[in-house]
Amino acid sequence: MENTYVRLNEMGYRRMPEEMYKEWIEILTREPEQFVGNKN
Repeated sequence: MENTYVRLNEMGYRRMPEEMYKEWIEILTREPEQFVGNKN
C-alpha cells in the first residue's frame, strides 16, 4: 500500500475539492488534447 502512495506522489497527485474535480473532468472531456502527453 505504501508503494501506491509513493507512486501517486511521484505522479503529482494532489487532493482537490469535489467541485474543482468535476470542473477538471468536464474540461478533460471537452478538450482532451489539452492534457494528452502534458506533464504539467
